[in-house]
Amino acid sequence: MANNNGIGRLKCKIIGKSSNAENLSSSATASNGKASFTCLSATYPFKFLTPKPIISFPKTLTAFMVSYGGGLVSGDIIDVDVDVGNEVSLCMLTQASTKVYKRRPCDTKSSATIPIPESPSNHSVADVHQNFTAHIGSDALLAFLPEPVTCFKNSSYNQTQLFSLSASGSLILLDWFTSGRASRGESWQFNRYASKNIVKLEKKTIIRDSWVLECDESSEEKRYLNRVKPYNCFAVLIFVGPKAMAFAKDALAAFEQVKVNGNMRRGNASGVGNEEVKSLVWSVSPISLPIDDDFSNTEDCGAIIRAASKETGEMRAFLSKRLELMHKEFGEHIFQRQI
Repeated sequence: MANNNGIGRLKCKIIGKSSNAENLSSSATASNGKASFTCLSATYPFKFLTPKPIISFPKTLTAFMVSYGGGLVSGDIIDVDVDVGNEVSLCMLTQASTKVYKRRPCDTKSSATIPIPESPSNHSVADVHQNFTAHIGSDALLAFLPEPVTCFKNSSYNQTQLFSLSASGSLILLDWFTSGRASRGESWQFNRYASKNIVKLEKKTIIRDSWVLECDESSEEKRYLNRVKPYNCFAVLIFVGPKAMAFAKDALAAFEQVKVNGNMRRGNASGVGNEEVKSLVWSVSPISLPIDDDFSNTEDCGAIIRAASKETGEMRAFLSKRLELMHKEFGEHIFQRQI
């Protein structure tokens, strides 16, 4: 079995700054007040697609991340580096859910010519690994809104995403996954799903959010299925920075209304509380940072939403509602257009 290393690079710089493009990079540069890609690069099985920008929003760009064959196979390693330049707003999406196929033993006699690096945490190179690193410049915004990860039966997936923001940089981050191919009776039958999101503000870690679901059949109590049922889709939506504060405030206000309607610490799509298990539950917490050395005063810089639903479609509708302000930054509700 041949393993594939997919590499993608995206880099942005504003007019008046150095515009030298590095190797293996995709650059979004403001030229005459307009953002544009000056270099795009990706290797199999990964590639970028870049639709035409909206003329009335000259400093915004959109890029789709695509994998050949519609999914990731056992042993694939994807590494994507992104640098969003000052004042540029970039939205990154995928065309469809990230499908992770069945894990297969690694063939050490493979004829693959690309060397396979040692996998993190001692997990087998037969697992799928996806790494995303982004730097967001001053007054810049990255909206990272991929479709959900869908792990098939007996698959193993590991993902690490690191976002480094400048003092005035902003981030909208969506990370979500489903139970698998429910239509084929494969709900929660993957071997492993691990996702780690790290957000740094001026090199200081302000968010470290992780999911680990790993098959353990040693006892009924240790099966991850018992921790996720009856839900089939989970999501984390993070807003950080000045250009994301409107989204954060909207979410916090919506959740306050849910609490007024009697659902207290939980919300649902309709905002109505009752005793039965909700088809969708969610919560939101402000992200606060200290503004003095003794931590006596803090300042809100964003919010983090966590949600669970029985149906992926209902989760998508909920996320679309929380992202409905996208048109103000990008000229259209890009995430809703994906539905």
